[in-house]
Parts: sequence; C-alpha cells; structure tokens
Amino acid sequence: MKKLALEIIQELLKKSPLTEEEILGIKRKWAKKYKTSLPTNAELLAAYRQNSKKDINLEYLLRKRQVRTLSGVAPIAVLTKPYECPGKCAYCPSEKKMPKSYLSN
Repeated sequence: MKKLALEIIQELLKKSPLTEEEILGIKRKWAKKYKTSLPTNAELLAAYRQNSKKDINLEYLLRKRQVRTLSGVAPIAVLTKPYECPGKCAYCPSEKKMPKSYLSN
C-alpha cells in the first residue's frame, strides 16, 4: 500500500488537482490497476510528506475534512459539570424494571 500511495502522490503532483473529486478519480484509477482498496487520505498525506516536491493546494485537499452538515444540523459537543440525572425528561423512558436508557420492546 505504501508503494501505491507513493505512485498516486507522484501523479497528483504532476496533475495538480483542484478538487477532491479529481483526487478520488486518480485514487480509483490506481486502485483498479493494482486491484486493491482505495488508500486513505492519511496514507497519501504520509507519502506526500516523504516527497521532496511540495504543493500547498494538494496538501490542503488531503488534510481537509468535510463537515457533516448536509441536514443543516451541525454536531457540537458540550461538556457540562456532572450532575445526577433527575429522570424527568419528556423523552426519558420510565418503564418499571428497566434501566433509564432502555425499553423492554
């Protein structure tokens, strides 16, 4: 997989892709040629860092993570001070002989 990642990086540096779709097309071409799975962007980034030639745009495209907000809802983690659960929420199950997080059915 390391050899495949190096070959893909060499082609990416020659073609200088501008979008993630172009990178994906090149990854698919090489994976099909070697009959293997697609290398991850992390593997390609590691191979890129071994190469002496640099391309800032390519590095950005390999590092970039897409935000999952297609539904319009952005997940945000909120950490609060731990308090005991009062168990009075409208959506909290309240079946007898069952833990709060579970339903019998």
